[in-house]
Amino acid sequence: MWGAFWLQSRANTSANARMFRNPTDFAATYGAEIDIVEAVSKHRPNNARDFLDYKDRLISNVHWNGYTKGSGPEHKRAALGIDEQKKKRQSSLHNQWHTYGLLWTEGAYEIYIDNTLMGMFDKGISHHPEYLRLTTQVDGGRFAGEIPDSEYRSGRTRMQVDWVRWWQRPQ
Repeated sequence: MWGAFWLQSRANTSANARMFRNPTDFAATYGAEIDIVEAVSKHRPNNARDFLDYKDRLISNVHWNGYTKGSGPEHKRAALGIDEQKKKRQSSLHNQWHTYGLLWTEGAYEIYIDNTLMGMFDKGISHHPEYLRLTTQVDGGRFAGEIPDSEYRSGRTRMQVDWVRWWQRPQ
């Protein structure tokens, strides 16, 4: 199971990616998936054999060009260095409140945790409307590992949100 705070464009689809002729401008036209933070306890990165302990690490990604491989432009992804984020944080992620933020400009996404810049993306920059998502997902697969019945049913696996604030800079 993992909790996530992210933005999504309704137009960032594989169908639109196959029709689009210039993949470098896809995100600007159709938007992107902007993962401000994804929190998992276990994770198996691409090509890894075993799951790794991610209890005090966060995942931040940007995805664009739809989601399927094969015909048309390939799915694109950019990620922040997880260990570098961990070094910048002053406290544990567990049993404490934290603030997570995104500064989205014409040329970059800046990711913040507790008002500290964790990193930035300069690829996949959307110029398309996005909607905000606060989600939890249960997945017994590659991304977050198998979920034991005792953990899932115990109520110990949860994401708590106290408040959300959204604003836009004046034009």
